[in-house]
Amino acid sequence: MTTLHLLLAVSALVAPPQMTDDPAGQDLRVQPEHDQQEPLPTLQEILDRHIAAVGGRDAIAKLTTRVMKGRLVTDLPTRQPPVHESNGFWVYAKAPGKYLVIQQSAFGTRREGYDGEICWSRAGAEVALDAHYDRRFA
Repeated sequence: MTTLHLLLAVSALVAPPQMTDDPAGQDLRVQPEHDQQEPLPTLQEILDRHIAAVGGRDAIAKLTTRVMKGRLVTDLPTRQPPVHESNGFWVYAKAPGKYLVIQQSAFGTRREGYDGEICWSRAGAEVALDAHYDRRFA
């Protein structure tokens, strides 16, 4: 998601050139707005502007939950017959270290989580407990 925000921020900072018609109406030419272009902002300047726009570092530090939604696309042409799947997933995370991952596929729904004490997974009616703590989403 950070990459998407970064790309959107960069694209918003670069103005497109102005298109003008030839008086005879024969072709379109690109006319730059300025003879000298302003330098693009650095990555650090873009990140600093983004942090300021969302309320500053203190506001970011107060966040304790996040929700992510996505899709995992698998294309395995080496399999016979070739496999092309699109599976949805959701991640719910709560600091410190609690999370729930829900994955949907052709085989059903799988859930995996950590409630602060127990790491578990569930596929169908089968629930498996795990003694380790998985810090993936902590």
